[in-house]
Amino acid sequence: MLDRLGDLGMCLDQRSYGGPVYLDATRFGLPLRTIVTADGRPNYLACALRELLPLAAEHDEVVLLYDHELDADYQLLQRALSACGPRVHRVAVGRVPIDGRVLSARHGDWRGTTAAELIGAAAESHGTAALRLGMRLYFIATLGCGRQESYRPDLLHGCLNRAARLLAAAGPAEEAADLATCVSRHRRDHVYVDPYRLTTSLLGRRGRGPVQGLLAGVFT
Repeated sequence: MLDRLGDLGMCLDQRSYGGPVYLDATRFGLPLRTIVTADGRPNYLACALRELLPLAAEHDEVVLLYDHELDADYQLLQRALSACGPRVHRVAVGRVPIDGRVLSARHGDWRGTTAAELIGAAAESHGTAALRLGMRLYFIATLGCGRQESYRPDLLHGCLNRAARLLAAAGPAEEAADLATCVSRHRRDHVYVDPYRLTTSLLGRRGRGPVQGLLAGVFT
């Protein structure tokens, strides 16, 4: 991995002087970032580069999903992977506030709101398909990619009920070509499908029945 970064002109290796190894994207106006410490320990960014650099050249596009808090590192990762050939997009995924606050798990106050607990509670009153669709309607379409709206159990419950109604109203499955056309509307100027636009489209169909193939093939 370090040799590959060196070939790309993005590695500043100070090990021979007893120093660390840096990811060097300074030509793009980004600061040096340590990826291996002076005593030889790689950090998570080095591990990501080790796994992704060999894969990057095999793809036309790469999409990186990441926590807002890691934006600076993912800008560097985007530059490194782009140097291998593909177009690289970054999509930040916001943490959901609880009572207006976003805290690390080590601070507590998360009990009862983990994904497993929310799914377990909802599974008591909703079938598998409605559960899968409803969770996506809430966490993707309703909350979006920002972090402004705190978790609200009433909205989650509403999305689960909405999912059940959408599934009940779904007509026959469409042809694969129709499904591809439906999905392609949410690509914009890239190959990958924008999950936020796609999921939001289910909530604004203005009286049309949902696409059964989309529900079965993507959401449930």
